[in-house]
Amino acid sequence: MSGKSSSSKTPLRKLRPAAALQPRPAMVAKSGRKTRAKNACTACQQSKKKCDEETPKCSSCIDSDLECVYSIEETARHKRNVIRSKIKDYESDIDKYERILDHIKNSSISSLQRVLDVIRGQASLEDIVMFIRHDHSPFLPTGVISPEPATSDLSLLMNKQWGSTDPSGGIDLNVLDDRPILNLSAQPWTDVTNDDELVSHLMSLYMTWDHPVWHLFDFDIFIEAMKNGDTSYCSPLLVNATLAEACHYSNRISFRADPHNPNFLGHRFFQEAMRLWNEETNKVPTLLTVQSAFLIGVTLSADGMDRLGGMFLNNGIRLCKELFMQPQEPQPSDKGKEAVSLQTEEDKKFEFAKRITLWAAFNFQCTYDYIVRCPHTMPVPDLPLPYLESAVPHDYTISPDEIPPPHPVVHDPENGAFRDVKKATEWCPYPYVREPEPNLSRATFQAHCAFHIILYELSETQFESLNGEKTLSLVEKRKYYEAFDQWKASLPDELEEGRYLASSLTFMHAHFHIVVMDIHQNKIKDEKGEDPDELEAFKTDSEARYERSKAGLYELLERYNSRNSMYTMSQPLTYAMLIASQNAMGSLARVKGLETPTPVPEGQTPKTDEAGDMPIMPRGPYDEDHIVQTFENTLKWACHASNSFVTLKIFVRLMQLEVQRLKIELSESTKENLRRLFQWEKKDKGKWIEDLEKAQTNLTWRKKKKESNIVDMVKSLEELTVQEG
Repeated sequence: MSGKSSSSKTPLRKLRPAAALQPRPAMVAKSGRKTRAKNACTACQQSKKKCDEETPKCSSCIDSDLECVYSIEETARHKRNVIRSKIKDYESDIDKYERILDHIKNSSISSLQRVLDVIRGQASLEDIVMFIRHDHSPFLPTGVISPEPATSDLSLLMNKQWGSTDPSGGIDLNVLDDRPILNLSAQPWTDVTNDDELVSHLMSLYMTWDHPVWHLFDFDIFIEAMKNGDTSYCSPLLVNATLAEACHYSNRISFRADPHNPNFLGHRFFQEAMRLWNEETNKVPTLLTVQSAFLIGVTLSADGMDRLGGMFLNNGIRLCKELFMQPQEPQPSDKGKEAVSLQTEEDKKFEFAKRITLWAAFNFQCTYDYIVRCPHTMPVPDLPLPYLESAVPHDYTISPDEIPPPHPVVHDPENGAFRDVKKATEWCPYPYVREPEPNLSRATFQAHCAFHIILYELSETQFESLNGEKTLSLVEKRKYYEAFDQWKASLPDELEEGRYLASSLTFMHAHFHIVVMDIHQNKIKDEKGEDPDELEAFKTDSEARYERSKAGLYELLERYNSRNSMYTMSQPLTYAMLIASQNAMGSLARVKGLETPTPVPEGQTPKTDEAGDMPIMPRGPYDEDHIVQTFENTLKWACHASNSFVTLKIFVRLMQLEVQRLKIELSESTKENLRRLFQWEKKDKGKWIEDLEKAQTNLTWRKKKKESNIVDMVKSLEELTVQEG
């Protein structure tokens, strides 16, 4: 027993230290291994096997010849990174809240009111901080602003007391009264919103900035129908198209220069308008269909898609001709019926509304076709000019004596459509508070119709076929110079250039200067057949006209900016702004000793001094500092307006690239404006390229007989220059 017992204890003594020492080699071996995952690998979890958590492969996966994958989500390092990221986010939010609080502590009453409007509009924290950062800059804030404005008299008084003046010398941008001029209902006209105040606000903007220029319908008839639910002169299609265009003018609405952004309210109104337009294709077209076609075209142009907008314009022209301009064969049985039928008030009202739209369509066609250099398809309406009783003769010729002089008509709406009856005879740059000027929108429309009659005949002479521009003879050029001179001389005193600066008046006079410059640039046909002395005298006179109009266009825009500011620039004025910008860029290039304002994209012809070239270059000696200042002012105006219109944003980029190429030193405020528009380190450059791809504009840079689309110019230059603005 004792022997057995002794022999059995001996091996036990040997086993106990061995068991205690076994883990040690493993620990030593593990100290040289890579960091192991804390959890089982995916394969072991799925098969419910015990995982030794070895890396890069556990024993089970080696034995089973499976891929061994560990989730890193629960590793200690990942947890630490998550915690650090959260702390960083919290610190960033705290910093933002502190900046907002500091701004509230130190801001003026008017500035505080604007910040509160943004906060009440449920803007994100980032949007609020961005708004505060730009609040005292030359830019009008474009953040998310509540659709419920401050409407109390006290808040308006605060704005008047504490408002600051725009550094550009324009109107006081802080003194706002955006209580709608009109009082309208959203229902039953739109499904996008049921906010009556917002719809009234947008319609007030449209009435102020856009409608007076094109005058697509009589506004009194339209508003009366909208208030009374009359579908003869108002429709959901027309209302949604109007609201889509009006969104470009509202400081409450974000993404105005990003028309494809689904968060842009104008995009939603436009999508609704297009849905209703598609439904209209199965119905008999009416006067409202014609008006809507033009309004959709206007909105597309504002969104940088004027090629597609031109299709809707042509569609509207076609409908006008089919519905209202077809010759009627008198039938014996109908004798005397027309005279009787037109005695009813409703018939008179319709004829009046139709006349307004037909003349607006004619004006639209003349302007658009002149820009894209193609012949017209719609003749001069065989109707009296709008708001006039004198008829245009059937065999109308360009004799200026036959153009009826326009006279102002009192704007006197009925049924309380306006908040204040006085507003009917006054025009103010809503929503800014400023001394009013006479409401001359109807008189301006009359005068612009007379202008377009001359432009129509000029186009018929100059554009014989599509892309078939021809030169004008000396006699023809003199004829059109004299015709436009006579037209301008016939204007009543209240329509005199520079006296008043409503959007419609400014565009009409800008249009005059653009056409005069264009006539000058058209090379004289058959110069060799002209008397040398007469030819030289005419060239000198034409040169002087050109210089006056070039300076006149710039001065007109300068006055407009001083009076109304470019922040709510009327969309049709983008055309005048682009021409003025091209003038400034051309002058800048010439004074730097360069022949072409910008590198010409592949396949285009370089600039020469022959007629028909754009941009317009200066003649004679010019002071370089003055030219640089003129260029910078034009660039600044374009920056302001580019908050609303993507086309101008594209052109601003073209001007910025020109500045880089010519090594022009700009002021710090202009540099800041450009940085705010083009911050590639904060905004994906791909988004900008995508915006360029979506833009379908007909606006071109004309060089001799060849043209380069401004979008193509920017694309080309983006490849030639540094991308970080």
